[in-house]
Amino acid sequence: MLGLNSGGYTDSNANWMNEPTPPTSLDSYFTEPITFTSPISVDIQKYPSDYNNPVGFNGSAYVRSQLDGISVDFTPNDYEQIITDPTIATIPQFNGTDLASTFEFNAVLVYYDLVDTSNTANTVTNLYGILLVDNITPTTDGGYIQRYPKYKPNKVTGQNGNSYGFKINLRFDASPGTAGIDTIVNDYNTFSMQLFSEATAQLQESAKIFQTQQLEISELDQKVQSLENQITNVSDVTSLQAQLNSIQRQLDNANLAFANDTVLLDLIAKNSDEIQGLANGNVPITLQYNTNVIRQGTGINVDTNTPNLITISLANQEYNLMVPFDKDQLEITTSNPLNLNQATPQVFSDLRIYTNMLRLDTVNEAGGDLNVYIDDTDIQWSTGQTLRLVFNNNLNIGSRNIRVWTDAQSRLNTGSFGVSMGVITNIDISQKPIIEFICTEQGILNFVYDVIK
Repeated sequence: MLGLNSGGYTDSNANWMNEPTPPTSLDSYFTEPITFTSPISVDIQKYPSDYNNPVGFNGSAYVRSQLDGISVDFTPNDYEQIITDPTIATIPQFNGTDLASTFEFNAVLVYYDLVDTSNTANTVTNLYGILLVDNITPTTDGGYIQRYPKYKPNKVTGQNGNSYGFKINLRFDASPGTAGIDTIVNDYNTFSMQLFSEATAQLQESAKIFQTQQLEISELDQKVQSLENQITNVSDVTSLQAQLNSIQRQLDNANLAFANDTVLLDLIAKNSDEIQGLANGNVPITLQYNTNVIRQGTGINVDTNTPNLITISLANQEYNLMVPFDKDQLEITTSNPLNLNQATPQVFSDLRIYTNMLRLDTVNEAGGDLNVYIDDTDIQWSTGQTLRLVFNNNLNIGSRNIRVWTDAQSRLNTGSFGVSMGVITNIDISQKPIIEFICTEQGILNFVYDVIK
């Protein structure tokens, strides 16, 4: 919102830059009528249930600053360091003093002024858009935009500063569908000098190409002259005739080699026998591949014990059975079932590759929600990977729920085991429930679950 009380802005607490209350500047931009004091970034996780479970939406996770908005004040007299220094009257002059410092940036804000030609005092500055100086570079846990340093000259050390220039093609036209760029060259527009510089650069490049072509033409001319000298030096065709006679003798010798029909028939019969042997699986040693270069991978067995044969088989079964532990690191078994009669029943187990199955034995009625923690420290979740949760005996959950958590290393900055894989309410839980959790998007750890039984 722009200016004093614009768009219903009445919050007197939004006093960010020691402005009077209420603010007197009409060049300030505010986003919401509250005071913002915390720039801390927090992780936000949105679930389909937050938006009435829309079709096709599986949730999202992102990082958001608690600082909902900032203001940009273009009035120099609103800054204490400008009004207290008689040598500074404008913001550009302030940027040239020692009070300004070196910084980095990855975006440029583009503003434009609207001026009333009949009364130039009626001038407003609006934000046209944001120019990102580079593409977004993705990372395993998010992404970043390349930053560029802006160095301030240092009078003490003699360090030079730097500057950047950005070209923005704009066209303002009231007629839609006629997008383009119009440029008028006159005494007040230096665009002609820019065109001259670009044309000069292209001319220099053309000159380099011309010089390269001259060198290549000179080399070709020398080669042509050398060929002409060789041709003129041949007084007769004696040498060519000798070469033809040599080729004729080689051809005659080849004809003699195949003068007997049995030679060709023997070659054909030999090739036929070898091809039939390949079809019957009798591969000669000279045609077999080197089996030592074949290695087995995860879940695949490669047997090369039989000479000249390779046997490839699937080593991994449909489920990798997980080992559950209670909060005291004791393994949960049939003889040592999990006691649900406690304030927070907890189960811990490590994630394994491919499809996982976690089978639990329980006893007593639940005194609180059953929390299951899947440790993905060594094995990280992959898209499509499945966890099946099974209870061996009757689960007395009462009015409690089942909650499943992951992200043990807090890769999404939500704390250890801060990512919820799902909450199964007691109304969906049978006596011996079977529940499957499926990772729908690795990295941001989105999950869906199905109550099989």
